[in-house]
Amino acid sequence: MKKLRLAGIASYEEASRYLDEHYLGDHNRRYARPAASVVDYHRQRPTARQLDEVFWLEEERVVSADWVVSYKTRLLQLERQSRHYAPARSRITVRENQQGELAIVYRGRRLAYKEISAPLVPAPPPRPNVSPASREHVRPSPNHPWRQLFKPQTTTQLSATAQLPPKGHFYCGMTLETGDVTSIV
Repeated sequence: MKKLRLAGIASYEEASRYLDEHYLGDHNRRYARPAASVVDYHRQRPTARQLDEVFWLEEERVVSADWVVSYKTRLLQLERQSRHYAPARSRITVRENQQGELAIVYRGRRLAYKEISAPLVPAPPPRPNVSPASREHVRPSPNHPWRQLFKPQTTTQLSATAQLPPKGHFYCGMTLETGDVTSIV
């Protein structure tokens, strides 16, 4: 960039001409090195069909119980094809290319599908806007526990509850030293 600015170049056409006439020859003379081996290890250029198979966006989805796949707010119904359809709840790959074409792949095989519209779900009825202040106050019944007076238990009542057998799950074990049976409630 600095060399282009020093040469007074301000457009792409002038820059391309400068690179061809002045810069590339000097750059290649300074930095070019002979190859370590004469064997060409470059791969053959892929065909258009191979490139088309490579440039796809892929997302994994799960097939629902009725063989419907959801993809970007679209519902895709898989068509039944002998034994090559994906079983319900299996994972499939949805592929999309740059043109927006979709392909559904299951275990390396393309599956036929058709796009279906979303089922019509009735809207829930609107809820009335009721403020807490406008609600009617509900009073507890006369025998509600809030209306009972607090009665502290006496020591005789507490000792009587301690005599009751344990309720629920408990653990019973024996100590090895003394042979006593202990229980933990």
